[in-house]
Amino acid sequence: MNRYFLLSAVVALLLCQGAAAKTRDKNIDRHEFSIGYGVMPVSEWAGAFTNAVDYPDDFKSLNRSNSSHYGAVNLDYNFRLNKRIGLGVGVIYAYSKKDVTFNYNNTFVENECNNFLSIMPKVKLNWIEKEKFTLYTTVGVGLCIDFYNAVHTGSTPGLTERKCNTDFMLAYQFSPIGIEVGKKTAFFMEAGIGNAGSAIAGVRVKF
Repeated sequence: MNRYFLLSAVVALLLCQGAAAKTRDKNIDRHEFSIGYGVMPVSEWAGAFTNAVDYPDDFKSLNRSNSSHYGAVNLDYNFRLNKRIGLGVGVIYAYSKKDVTFNYNNTFVENECNNFLSIMPKVKLNWIEKEKFTLYTTVGVGLCIDFYNAVHTGSTPGLTERKCNTDFMLAYQFSPIGIEVGKKTAFFMEAGIGNAGSAIAGVRVKF
């Protein structure tokens, strides 16, 4: 009799815990939209993100200067499968421009502009989640499209040539440390490496 009672108590306890876990998962906010800004994305310091330009053989000595970078704007959607794991997609835009001159006489050659558009599936892992505080990690891999434009003047006054090119490359983002503060509307900060930036901050809405 005691054994049956003990077994029934154990089964009831497991069922209660399972029901409680399901209730907790039902109570979480499944959808998350966020907008953020990242500094030092890979497009600012990785040479692979700058197109090589073909110049005449007698003008190989070139210098790129006056570089301007504007960081990365990030838009993300995340769907939470459960309390710990979320799957989503991120869209990232970054822009840079620079001047190209000849080294031997500093004559202006052209102005280069790069527009980087990245799209990547992402995984978000929540390690610690309190009512108004979350510690998490995100990782994503996808595609980056580099829309390259340049206005080439060369050495002939008044003669200009516009160059356009589209290049495809790997996009990625790994942010091992992310902090989220807030409940339905939360402010977040991330530290990592990738197309979205080395340091990212923004606002996230949950529902």
